[in-house]
Order: sequence, then C-alpha cells, then structure tokens
Amino acid sequence: MGLKRTDEFRQDAVRIALISGLTRKQVAYDLSVGMSTLNKWITAYRDTDMVSKEDLGLAEENDRFRREVRILKEERDILKSNAVLRASKAVRFRFIEEHRDAFPAAHLCKVMDVSMRGLRAFRSPPKDCIHHTDSGSQYCSHDYQKILRQHGFKVSMNGKGNCYDNAAVETFFKTIKAELIWRHSWETRRKAEMAIFEYIN
Repeated sequence: MGLKRTDEFRQDAVRIALISGLTRKQVAYDLSVGMSTLNKWITAYRDTDMVSKEDLGLAEENDRFRREVRILKEERDILKSNAVLRASKAVRFRFIEEHRDAFPAAHLCKVMDVSMRGLRAFRSPPKDCIHHTDSGSQYCSHDYQKILRQHGFKVSMNGKGNCYDNAAVETFFKTIKAELIWRHSWETRRKAEMAIFEYIN
C-alpha cells in the first residue's frame, strides 16, 4: 500500500504541476508519486479555486516564453557557424542536411534564409536537370562539383574566354529586370512567379 498523502500535499502537487512550467513527469519524480496518481489529483482539483485563472494565465505565458527561448537558443547555435550564411545556397542547403538531426529543418531554413521548397528541390532535382553557371572559381571547385554530381545534376559551364556563351541569358535577365521586376513589387512569391510567367509567354 502506498504512502497516504495529505490533502494539502495533493493541492501543492497540483499547483506545482499546473504553474511551475515543469513537465508532469518531472513533478511526479520530484515528489516521489506516480504519474497516474498525479494526473488523478490534477483532474480532481483542476476546477477548484485552488489555482487562480491569473496563475494559469501566467503559467501559459511562461510556457510561451520557454518555447521562444528554446527557438532563440536553436537559432543562436545555428548562427555560430555564420560563415555559412555568406556562402552560396548549395553550401547552405548542405549545411542544413548535415545539421538536421540537431535542429528542425524549418528553423534551419529560416536562419539560412532559404525556403523549404528550395531544400526539397536541392535534395531531389528533376531528372537530367542542367545546372549552368559561368566558370567562376566557386562553381569550379571540387566540393561544389561533387555536391552537384551527388544530387544528379548535369553540369554546364560557359567556355573559357567565350563571353558569348551566357550572352543570350544575360540579355534576357537584363530585359526582364528593366521591363518588369524593377517597376513592380508583389505581395507573394506566387504572384511574382505568375507575373514572370505571363511576361515570358
């Protein structure tokens, strides 16, 4: 037979469980009572005036603050590798892949300033997707090329000393920026995509 607890002890246990911010498991362990016993006490005393609505409100606010602090700590820990923030998107996506066990992917994407949609596309590009760049040193690097091959991209670069390789694309981007993008702003990415689609077609 278990130890008989006083009514005052039960009420204190319920008050601690409801407003301390500790988990019920922690409270039960600290007070040396079973989880089912603590839950029964909470059910029995919850609707009494033992814990005021103001105390419950403060407990909820404390829970919210704890969640925010946890998120901020995660973001701080992610930002300790701040050199990655200045890197290309491919490097930031690789960083996210390497740290997914430690942090939620959504937080990593937010801190790295990339989208979840972009991360999914990075993981599995369409079959025979071509990745075309100029021949800048960052794109020629062994690590960058290795990442592209690992993800199934076909690598394409402009020819050395041939400024005309990218001329058509560069001209198109200059024109669309001058005629469409610099003159407008859109509320959502989707609206911007639609405007560009309509411009092209």
